[in-house]
Amino acid sequence: MISTIGIFIGASFLTWALGFPVRKLLERYNYWDHPNHRSSHTTSVLRGGGVAIVITQLIAICFLVCPSHPSFGWVWIVGILALTTIGLLDDKRDAPISLRLGIQVISSLSILLVLKGGDWTVVEITLGLALMVSFVNFVNFMDGINGLVVMQMLLIPMGLVVLVGSGSVLSEPKLLIIMIALVSAGAAVGFLPHNFPSPKMFLGDAGSVTIGFSCAVLVLWAFSTASSLVLETTLLVLPCYFYFDGGATLLRRLFSGEKWWLPHREHYYQKLVRSGISHGRTTMIIGGLQLTVTFFAWGILRYQAAWWIALAGVLVIWGLGAVCAELLFRRSLKK
Repeated sequence: MISTIGIFIGASFLTWALGFPVRKLLERYNYWDHPNHRSSHTTSVLRGGGVAIVITQLIAICFLVCPSHPSFGWVWIVGILALTTIGLLDDKRDAPISLRLGIQVISSLSILLVLKGGDWTVVEITLGLALMVSFVNFVNFMDGINGLVVMQMLLIPMGLVVLVGSGSVLSEPKLLIIMIALVSAGAAVGFLPHNFPSPKMFLGDAGSVTIGFSCAVLVLWAFSTASSLVLETTLLVLPCYFYFDGGATLLRRLFSGEKWWLPHREHYYQKLVRSGISHGRTTMIIGGLQLTVTFFAWGILRYQAAWWIALAGVLVIWGLGAVCAELLFRRSLKK
């Protein structure tokens, strides 16, 4: 218990402290995100601050994962470094989408092949690749208001700790997953004062893409060690907010003939803000729904309910949230 609390607090303090020199460097090299008509923020904010979280995660992977799982650990580290580098370039001046997507695909595919490629079919690897790359980009799309992505990057790893740690006997991989999840959650807490409620820095592409990648790796790692279909399903429902909001918005824009790759303000969280709800309240509303999903998933696992109930339940939770956001937004347009 003491060691887990120590890991969490240590990661929090380290990330908080790293935020100050990272902020100075971003200011020096002019990493300002200036608002435009598609932005949810109204003042200029530094982007790229998520590098502070990335550094903390890199240290943890290097010392906790690499000694016992060197191939997996170093592929993870190389993927993080590649994504952070292209992210910093994109935060400074737009990098070609083909280059960004190519690095995401190579990094994700490498993780899949090293983690459990020999035991998965081509179809499973293809599906895993699609889920990882889409998740990374959906996380990036959501880094538009104060604290939203950072809060989710706190709650999803903590959900992993709850679900993975619910077993009576914890194997060595599960203990490592819990420790890295605690580091990730602690790092998110440490970054929150720099990002919420008054933002001094956004994660930027260098942060959101990279920590989204590490979150996906953590979920995938936990999934690969799961001993039952129920546990597999409950693990997969944890990151569903990003798929639901990002996927629904993407499909809606595709069907309406819009250029889906351009910045916009059509996500459900953006509609909540546009309806008059503050950034802070929007973040807390979505965080509350994520907590509801986590407790629901834990209940399904605890009582070994049917796996499909977990999927149905999470669709209902986020579906109701989306409907409420849409209704509030449409009502605000009539005023």
